[in-house]
Amino acid sequence: MPYFRVIIIGAGLVGLTAAHILYQAGIDFVVLEKHETIVPTVGSVMTIWPQTSRVFQQLGRDEVLSPHLESLQSSMVISAEDAQQLDDANLPGSMEKNHGWGLRILLRTQFVGELYNSLPSTAKSRIYLGRQVEGVSMDETSVRVTCKDGVTEEGSLLIGADEIRSQTRLLMEALRQHKAPHDLDQRYQRPYMSTYRVLVSQIERLPGASMNVKCDSVHYGVTTQFLHSRKVSCFAIYEKLKVPSSERCRYTEADKLQMRQRWKHLMVMPGYSVGDLREANPGNVGLYDCEEGLVSKWYHKRIVLVGDAVRKLDPHTGMGYNEGVTDLVVLINGIRHMLHANQSNGSGIVGLEEILSEYERLRLSKMAMVMKVSRTFARMAGWLSWKDMVMAKYVQPYLGLSQLCVTHILGPMISKSPVVDWIQEPQLPPSAIEWTYRPLSHRDD
Repeated sequence: MPYFRVIIIGAGLVGLTAAHILYQAGIDFVVLEKHETIVPTVGSVMTIWPQTSRVFQQLGRDEVLSPHLESLQSSMVISAEDAQQLDDANLPGSMEKNHGWGLRILLRTQFVGELYNSLPSTAKSRIYLGRQVEGVSMDETSVRVTCKDGVTEEGSLLIGADEIRSQTRLLMEALRQHKAPHDLDQRYQRPYMSTYRVLVSQIERLPGASMNVKCDSVHYGVTTQFLHSRKVSCFAIYEKLKVPSSERCRYTEADKLQMRQRWKHLMVMPGYSVGDLREANPGNVGLYDCEEGLVSKWYHKRIVLVGDAVRKLDPHTGMGYNEGVTDLVVLINGIRHMLHANQSNGSGIVGLEEILSEYERLRLSKMAMVMKVSRTFARMAGWLSWKDMVMAKYVQPYLGLSQLCVTHILGPMISKSPVVDWIQEPQLPPSAIEWTYRPLSHRDD
């Protein structure tokens, strides 16, 4: 293939996953990470959806991650006031029946560590820590990144995987609009809006409680989410903000204690309230705003965005990282096809903007439904109005909406997810819904 070098900004989950896929594609890359360490000190639980499990199997990462993963076996919805069971649709079991994989969970800190440690040494050597991006410039043939320490990297393409407050996104918009970053309109400075905040914590296992279960308690303006398994036990409290805001809020230890005390009476599962839970690691408690939103411009010339840099989903469903993986699969499939086409016709690197434009078109075409599912799950749990309450307590369980959603909304979304199309895959697990795409024949409609 013609020489092509990718600069990845951000060594978080999506950035490290990009490194894995690019390495297997035989495409040169470098990763620039502003922090001095790879593994975060505080992290919540990650949910791996079936389409991502399939990609992991292709990449040979599933066997590395499996010791840390646990499959959820059941799910329920209860009233936060009295633990009355409202719904037991068993979403994880239905997903596993439909797609061969269900919902699997692991700690974010473990996940980041394993993604990094399982990279070959030659790939690890391309990850540079303490490199904070300060500027970006482009010409007809390359893109250059300047870091605050004076180091400059040059490549063929810049991928911004630097999450919610993406510096890449800001610099890209500044170039697109011929402005300085600080002169951009606020909708580019802060494109996401928060309606809820969430407190997350690992907890000690509860004696006698069911294993491998997810339990959501629902109430006006507040909800809890509880995940209990042999390897992972955690809970979250989601609380409606007084006023939705795009401003970033930094919370203190006192804020965390006050929120925990404020909602200690809420039930997290039958027989247990928030007040009954004990942190397994008091230093690993997080409190942050749940930003939501979608960016309309995903690329500009030789810069492209993936993951939370282009969309932020409420964490209730755990869809965020999985959508970032799908971004990468579509993007790198296209880049690899472009490079092979250039090799066969003997030309230089041509057609990059067409690939990026098609990536943006394909992914944006799926986002209306993704965003709607994410928002609906959040508001059916932490009710913002009486309509949300009626849907959650009466309409959803009476009509079996959860099961209908799994079969007719989530099922098609998952089964039509793209696959890494140059890596043949082992035999897929049995599934009730057939996967639309196979390796070497990927087309995302």
